[in-house]
Amino acid sequence: MNSQPSSNGYPHTRVDKETGMKNTGMSASVDTPSRDPFVYLATCKIGHHVEVHLRNGSVYSGIFHAADVENNFGIILKMASLIREGGLRGMKPRAPLVSKPPSKIFIIPADQVVQVIAKDLPVYSNNVSAQCEKPSELLTDSSISQSYHVDSERELKRWVPDEDVPECPDLENLFDDPWKR
Repeated sequence: MNSQPSSNGYPHTRVDKETGMKNTGMSASVDTPSRDPFVYLATCKIGHHVEVHLRNGSVYSGIFHAADVENNFGIILKMASLIREGGLRGMKPRAPLVSKPPSKIFIIPADQVVQVIAKDLPVYSNNVSAQCEKPSELLTDSSISQSYHVDSERELKRWVPDEDVPECPDLENLFDDPWKR
């Protein structure tokens, strides 16, 4: 382990990858329990809209697709777009007329990432499933039937469209026409 002074007065400790078993000649990679929360949060963000702040001050917005949790936490975004361009004098908002279309896949190396922000992302721990607690989740019949909020004596009723809506076709005869198959 190497110790260096840092800007906040506390020593900065760097841990080598080969620890713990140096006396026996065997090496073990660093796989500490403190890494587990980062892996958990990275998996919670998959598929959600995030903002990634980079070292140069730039901010990218996109859908969190993957993270390299084995090596160094590099990030892959889908449909990424630059929302704030970094510079030497600080951050400058990007002009809307000069914006480029989003990148389908954008890879950000871990040494460039400062932080990843995911707004309105529910994070649950201890294997607590909040199946119906998510506000934007589409409720299916199976999730409704398993919910504790549902009255067990509820009777299903057939859906009948309003008669005053002319563009609502009769669902029973929708595919009778050979051109609509």
